[in-house]
Amino acid sequence: MIRASVLALLVLVAMSGCGALAGRPLETWAQDRGLTARVKARLAAADAGTLTRIHIDTYESIVYLTGGVTSTEMKRRAEEIARGVPGVEQVVNNLHRDVATGAVQYDLVLWHVSPEDVARLAK
Repeated sequence: MIRASVLALLVLVAMSGCGALAGRPLETWAQDRGLTARVKARLAAADAGTLTRIHIDTYESIVYLTGGVTSTEMKRRAEEIARGVPGVEQVVNNLHRDVATGAVQYDLVLWHVSPEDVARLAK
């Protein structure tokens, strides 16, 4: 019994340290992890392929979407899905069109290129 109590105390101390390292209380950290999981599940339900292209971070109920998508419609839809998850206060959409789709991102500017240019760049 004492052994289990000591183990539980060590786990609690270790987890509270993780929350402190992120600059958030443990409860906020856990809620953010739950929101991230729910957003990922909703995106996967809409299109399983998004899980390999979209990275999701949550900090204090603000969801950050980053990565490459195949279309501006997918970018809009991913943001819409994330906003629809209960508990999400804001969504920061940093998604961009992927090079393979016919667009190249350079910083915050999107340059459109022809399919021939994309094929040449892919070599």
